[in-house]
Amino acid sequence: MASPVAARCACDKTAIIIGDAMLDRYVYGDVCRISPEAPIMIVNANSTEDRLGGAAAAASFLRHLGVHVSLLTAVGDDENGSVLTQLLTEQGIDTSSVLRDADRVTTVKERILGGRPQREPRQILRIDHETRRPLSGELTSRLLRAIPDHAPNSHILVLSDYGKGICTERLVRELVQICRVRSIPLLVDPARGAVLSKYHGVSLLKPNRDEAGELTGRNISSIAMAMEAAVEIQHSGDIETVVITLDQDGCVFVTHGQPPVHLPTEASQITDITGAGDMFLAALAYAVGNGQDLLEAVRLANRAAGLEVRRLGATPVSLPELELASVSRAKGTEEKVVSFAELSAIRNQHRSLGHKLVFTNGCFDLFHAGHLHSLEQARQLGDVLLVGLNSDDSVRRLKGPGRPLITAEQRARILAALACVAYVVIYEDDTPCRILAELRPDVLVKGGTYTASQVVGREIVEAYGGRIVLISPQPNISTTSLVSRIQESAHVATDDHGM
Repeated sequence: MASPVAARCACDKTAIIIGDAMLDRYVYGDVCRISPEAPIMIVNANSTEDRLGGAAAAASFLRHLGVHVSLLTAVGDDENGSVLTQLLTEQGIDTSSVLRDADRVTTVKERILGGRPQREPRQILRIDHETRRPLSGELTSRLLRAIPDHAPNSHILVLSDYGKGICTERLVRELVQICRVRSIPLLVDPARGAVLSKYHGVSLLKPNRDEAGELTGRNISSIAMAMEAAVEIQHSGDIETVVITLDQDGCVFVTHGQPPVHLPTEASQITDITGAGDMFLAALAYAVGNGQDLLEAVRLANRAAGLEVRRLGATPVSLPELELASVSRAKGTEEKVVSFAELSAIRNQHRSLGHKLVFTNGCFDLFHAGHLHSLEQARQLGDVLLVGLNSDDSVRRLKGPGRPLITAEQRARILAALACVAYVVIYEDDTPCRILAELRPDVLVKGGTYTASQVVGREIVEAYGGRIVLISPQPNISTTSLVSRIQESAHVATDDHGM
């Protein structure tokens, strides 16, 4: 039976990924006490989860973008190797060239996550089980001999080097020649501690900040220094394109005949950086394989990595999610302002992608830091934040004839300009109950000095299983207090002028 992922993939593009495959194992538990044996936490383990890591994660990510993928690697002849191969097969990845090596152990990165009961778990410890010994000449030859079986239908070849021994210098050298003869792009994610000569002549090299620093002997502490390093790597390594990822600073890239370019990060929040580099590499390979120009390819990869760091562990970003993020990124503030009639389609679209919807509402008259604090906190509670905005007539009925100070159209534009806000809907009613019934958000957020029982719409949300979250207001900041201070200042100024 075809896997669910394979059934969704209608793309005719194919790729070969070669490199160090590994398992990411997560052990979840509750931290209940401190050990009497040593000053360490005791984690009461209650579940374990295995995910694909390293080159296997890159293969999984590329598969979820609709590409048919063959993974060429070697794993240990052990139980973990069987688990890894099974996970790959379930995702529709060709494992016919995943070799078993009795002299190796399958690389496993075991993460212990714990927290107080009912709290979000946090990583406490990581234990690595691995072999770094170079792959034998015999198995290297078997991987190289397997490439012609996959290459006739492949549009791109990706090398994911984690320094675990699969990507030997001989392997890389012969891959460069194979790709040149067959006119297939060779994209490489280099290993920590590797020398530049190992990757001489590849089509594209994608080091991160630390790896680029090791390749050039530089301490890359600025975007300008990253650009200089990219140019040096390109020239010294006879590499067509170099892309350096810079965590919170985005990335820089350079290609022959062009000046280096910087793209800022598109990560709105960071939960876990695990898998970000593999997601960047997979999205870049997807875009290059589909013939996109370099700028658009790097931009897409940057966006994909921004989505990946919002997730725990190496979790695939699907093509619909990436397309939706690209459309949302291109939207102007006016396009974020939607009507009540559009809510059903918005809900269905995001539900199909598994997104958690968050809703909050208010007048947002004379926007201030307290509003911003509440909205940013609300955005952290899910994937998509939709803001309900009282119309001008609604504000007048709630606040009095002197309000609003700013029209609904202007207030909506201010809210839509915020990165944390996905949509704004203006409503004429005094309450957002009709919106809640239509949108059915997972979380209803309210800022201010309310109790849960005082939140308007609570019954609607809790009836279908949603939850209410209260956000404490920032002290001494409110529109009413700001208006009072402005009026007092104006009164004092008038008195001073009259003296």
